[in-house]
Amino acid sequence: ITNWNFPTDFHFITDSTNGYRSPTLSVALGIPSVIAVNESGGGLVRYKCEAGISCTSQSDWTSESVVTDSNADFPNLIIDSSNNPHVVYETYTAGPPNTYMVNYTNRTTGSWGTPVRLDSNTASDSAALGSKPSMSIKSSTITVLWHQYDSASNTYDIWSHNSSDTGATWNSANRVVVVNDSNNHTNVNVRWS
Repeated sequence: ITNWNFPTDFHFITDSTNGYRSPTLSVALGIPSVIAVNESGGGLVRYKCEAGISCTSQSDWTSESVVTDSNADFPNLIIDSSNNPHVVYETYTAGPPNTYMVNYTNRTTGSWGTPVRLDSNTASDSAALGSKPSMSIKSSTITVLWHQYDSASNTYDIWSHNSSDTGATWNSANRVVVVNDSNNHTNVNVRWS
């Protein structure tokens, strides 16, 4: 990446017909990628800058549809050491009961995989309410955190899911922390140090 002067030069996603929100940035092998929610058409769109150029104008970037779910929101993007993109996001299904889910997808071949639901139904909830996920990668291990509502205790607790094979399979979801926050104020981030 060359010639970026944050924040003034980072305005490449401009489109007269589409609105975007919730962008996240990931950089791998010196190549930036951004994922954002397409507000007019729904779903998630990934923008990627090609190597060796300045990445300061919209024409330097290419785009691709990641998921077409019109209820997708709060995306998080990481790029693995093989330059494969991985995305985790929240999606919503109207009820009753209303259901918020945490889904994961990646592109390790020529196309994006079928999304996998990561949040966990608990014995006390008819529908899991997982939301606002965060994701990190170290070597081939991906860790996803999110908060999830538990109706029995009226709390939003922090949950975790891990994959030791770069998203091919996932272990069981685990409650990490009981937050005792009934106001849905829990935002979580995961980072490797």
